[in-house]
Amino acid sequence: MRSEEMTYVQILAPSAARTASVGVAAEIPMDLTDIVIFHRISSFATTTSGAIDVAIEITYDDGTTYVPVLKFTQQTSATTRYISIKNGRVAEAGSDTVAARTGSSVAANTILTKKIQVYFTIAGTTPSVTSSVFLLGRRSGPN
Repeated sequence: MRSEEMTYVQILAPSAARTASVGVAAEIPMDLTDIVIFHRISSFATTTSGAIDVAIEITYDDGTTYVPVLKFTQQTSATTRYISIKNGRVAEAGSDTVAARTGSSVAANTILTKKIQVYFTIAGTTPSVTSSVFLLGRRSGPN
């Protein structure tokens, strides 16, 4: 059997109306290369000053503690953003900056772990943001 690269798609956080900050845990395969993580907002409703921040967090203790390593630019309307991760583990340029949940910059050699968490921070008066986060990557497999 010959190995070829195959497209891999995984929903990290399913589409849902979010009204408060929450973390959604996921596991990703360790053999992925050229990962792109997308954040898609299909609807955005708030009475005042609404915003959503979405961070990708890693764990060093098998899911007890999570540390933010990537963050999408704060969003205030329906849109789709992405972060590209070269060779499956090193964050590079996408349509968004590479930053921690606090907004500080992260080194270009950010590493992802098998277990990750997508953390949504929701702000505004009576907010409701319907969004999803999904991953697209390549993985080797039999032909």
